[in-house]
Amino acid sequence: AVQEERRRLQRQQRRLQEVSITAKRLQDVELQQRTRAAQKIQGAYRCQKAKKELRRLKMNKAKQEHDKWDALKLMFRRERESLEKLREDKARRTKEHLDKQVQRYRHRVQGDAHGRQALDDRRHSDR
Repeated sequence: AVQEERRRLQRQQRRLQEVSITAKRLQDVELQQRTRAAQKIQGAYRCQKAKKELRRLKMNKAKQEHDKWDALKLMFRRERESLEKLREDKARRTKEHLDKQVQRYRHRVQGDAHGRQALDDRRHSDR
């Protein structure tokens, strides 16, 4: 009877051990699954983060390129405007110079005309 009791206890202990081993294995499997799932999620998160970062970098690069083009366009426009202003100034100065010359010529011609008229009057008065 004592031996039977001992065998029964040993069997019970063995079953408990097997159950605990099985439970432990199940826990290990669950832990592995959770770990894998967490790693997948983390990997997906990292991947998503990396994609966002890449997109942001591309946008920044595009913006910088755009800013460079805008700066170049602005520089060209300013240069063109300054050249136009220089041309306009030159044209204005040339026009003023020509106007002065024309005015001097007219003044000289009018002076000569008055002088000639006076000479003609004197000549006619002599006759």
